Amino acid sequence: MALRIDTDIKDLINRDGTIKLLSTLDEDGNIRTVANQHIRILDSGAIEYLEFLETSITYRNFTRSLWFENLVTISTAGENGENYIIRAKPVKIIICGPLFEERYKSVTANGASAGLVAVCVMEPVELIDETFSHRAQHEKRHKPIYTHLDRLAAETVTASIQQH
Repeated sequence: MALRIDTDIKDLINRDGTIKLLSTLDEDGNIRTVANQHIRILDSGAIEYLEFLETSITYRNFTRSLWFENLVTISTAGENGENYIIRAKPVKIIICGPLFEERYKSVTANGASAGLVAVCVMEPVELIDETFSHRAQHEKRHKPIYTHLDRLAAETVTASIQQH
């Protein structure tokens, strides 16, 4: 694995309440984003998403990304404002065998109405923390000139009051 995702982020992504969006590129380079609650990070560090429609555009785009070594993106939003983006490299599509059977049994036992078509496996290559508090701290440290004038005025007044 090129990148290890820490346990807290892995738990967030594997949680049922987390929103997960998978973005792929079509043959013209247009982005297609779909919600997919069947995305999870495995103990090995690989990421998998389960595909239920043989003819889905996302599946076609994922397959193309595998063939042509394009990256896909997974965006997440947690219940407490956590927000991460993972850029990942597709590495394989599993359509039969023991792992496929295990996932098939798991989703049908959980009441999935459509049959499993494929287990799509990715390798994470980049993790971007887009959580608001993280981005705000980063902006304050690295882009202080971007601070809005009303905030600068408030900080100046506050500092002045505290000195007196």
